[in-house]
Amino acid sequence: MCMRILDVVRPGQHGALTVREVPDPVPRGDEVVVAVANLSGVWQHGYRIGLAVDGPWQVVLSTADARFGGHGHGPTGAVAVEPEPCQDRPASTVLDLPPRTVLYLAPGDPGSAG
Repeated sequence: MCMRILDVVRPGQHGALTVREVPDPVPRGDEVVVAVANLSGVWQHGYRIGLAVDGPWQVVLSTADARFGGHGHGPTGAVAVEPEPCQDRPASTVLDLPPRTVLYLAPGDPGSAG
């Protein structure tokens, strides 16, 4: 699967934060998955990331999820999206990212079947 790096942030001594946009392996229009990785050992509070489309987005997978052996902290379900451009994208969200966690976000309503 081809990944295109949107932004790599190195916030000083806090480690590396990586944001990637991953094209859907099954073409369905402009759908994407955004992977956000906080590889540092500390929380990253108030981190804004750009999103390809405005509207509802959701966390579809979190390595922090207790069901997968994670610590159980961090965003789940729907995320608040704002029509504020960021990282050359038309919309954005602000997340509190737990340490050593990868979140996968996708457009869509958590209540819809898909």
